[in-house]
Amino acid sequence: MSNVACRLLLAGLLAVCSSCRTVDLPGRGLRMNQLQVIGTHNSFKMRIQPELLARMKWLYRDADSLDYGHAPIPEQLALGVRNLELDVYWDPDGGRYAQPLGNRLLGMLGKEPWSMQHPNDLQTAGFKVLHDCDFDFRSHHAALEDYLDELRVFSDANPGHVPIVVTMNIKQGNHGIPGTVAGPDLDVGEFQRLDRLIAGRLEGKLVTPDLVRGDADSLERAVLDRGWPLVDDVRGRYLFVLDAGGATRDRYLRAFPELRGATYFAIARPGDANAAFLVINDPVRAGERIRALVERGYMVRTRADSGTREARANDRRRFDAAKQSGAQVISTDYPSPDERLGTGYHVRFDDGTFVRANPITASRQR
Repeated sequence: MSNVACRLLLAGLLAVCSSCRTVDLPGRGLRMNQLQVIGTHNSFKMRIQPELLARMKWLYRDADSLDYGHAPIPEQLALGVRNLELDVYWDPDGGRYAQPLGNRLLGMLGKEPWSMQHPNDLQTAGFKVLHDCDFDFRSHHAALEDYLDELRVFSDANPGHVPIVVTMNIKQGNHGIPGTVAGPDLDVGEFQRLDRLIAGRLEGKLVTPDLVRGDADSLERAVLDRGWPLVDDVRGRYLFVLDAGGATRDRYLRAFPELRGATYFAIARPGDANAAFLVINDPVRAGERIRALVERGYMVRTRADSGTREARANDRRRFDAAKQSGAQVISTDYPSPDERLGTGYHVRFDDGTFVRANPITASRQR
C-alpha cells in the first residue's frame, strides 16, 4: 500500500470514529452566520526542531512565537475543530523548497536535521503547504492535494458536519536573508489552476460565492439582504477564504471577476460588491467593530491567541473578547493544551465543544 493510501486510510478511520460524536448538533434552523465555531491557526504546522529554533533566535527576536504545532488535520477534525488554515507556496518546477536554509545551517553547525516530511512531494511542481519555506517548514504534508483528500475523506464519513471555513494565505517573496528561497507570485493563471485543483478534489463539497450570491445583484447584497445559506442545506461542505489583500487579492479578482465561478471568498471592505467574509485578528481592539459587522450580516474570523503569549500566561481575555464579539470563526493555536508550557491553556467553549449557536446572531430571524 502506498504512503498516500495509508494516510487516507488513517484519515478515514479517524473520520469514522468522529462520526459517533454529537459536536455538530447546533444549526437546526440556523444560517451559517448564526453559528460560532473554533478552529486552528496554521493547522498544518508541526513543531520546529529545538536545535533550529535556538538558532533562529539569532535572526528573530520573537522566534519563540513559532514554538507550537498541531496534530494531523484528521485528528483535529475528529476532535471537533471546525475551522482550518493552510499556507500555500507555488513551485512551478519542483524542488524549490526541498533544501531549506534552516536545515543547511544545522548541517554547517554539526547538528543532524530532522528528516523532511514527504521529501518526494517537495521535488515535484505544484502547490506546497509550508508556514515558512526556510525555517518553519515542517508540515504534516508537503502537497496541497493531500490535505484536500483528507477533507474529502472526513466529509464523506461525516456528511452532517457543519460547514467548515478554510482560510488560506498565499506565501510569496522571501525574508531578504541571504540563502533564503523566494516564493513566486501567483498570477491569474496560477490562481485559476489553484481554483481548479480545489474544485476538482472537493467537487460537490464547497460553499462557493456563486452558491451564496444566487440571483442577487452582488455577493454583499445577498448576505446582507437575504442572508447566508441555512446550515442544514450546506452540511458536509467547506468554505474557502483567500486571506490576502492588495495586489494578491486583485490578481485573484482578475482571474474571477466579481468572484463569479470562483472557489474562494475574497477579503473586501464593507461596501464592496465582493464583501461577505472578513478577517479581523484582534478582538480586543476591534471587538465593537466586529460586533457591528456581524450584526449587519457579514461573517468574520478572529483569533483567540497569537504568538504563544496567551498560552504561556494562561490568559483567556482575548478568547473571551472573541466570543463576545460574535465573530463566527475563532482561531487558536491550542485546541488542546501544550503540556510543555504547564499552564493548561486551551480554547473550547464552556461545554468542551467547538461549535455553538452564535451569541449575537442566533436569536435573529432573517
